[in-house]
Amino acid sequence: MESICCTLCLGSNTEAEKNVEKARKMLTALLPDISWGEAKWTEPVNFPYPTLFLNQQATFHTQKNRDEICQCFKKVERECGRLPEEKAQGIVRIDIDLLTYGNEQVKKAIVNL
Repeated sequence: MESICCTLCLGSNTEAEKNVEKARKMLTALLPDISWGEAKWTEPVNFPYPTLFLNQQATFHTQKNRDEICQCFKKVERECGRLPEEKAQGIVRIDIDLLTYGNEQVKKAIVNL
């Protein structure tokens, strides 16, 4: 099976350095060829709370299908302590979004990294 090139973005606004580092280590273990861009602090976009986010984008190759990749991301989010009810309180311990899967745009990047 052919490898598919993908991009992801991860972000956090709560204990951001610690949570981004933990997620980055976990994702690097799952996706050995992952290549990380520079981590940047950004203003929240479409989010009602003023806390800055630490965001980082990465590219990787996979033979997994889109759903399998998203399930891996959800597992990493849970292992980093993300609780669904916290977002309504302005707490984002970690958020991992699949931006592209091959030529398909899965989610539009909210911030320019």
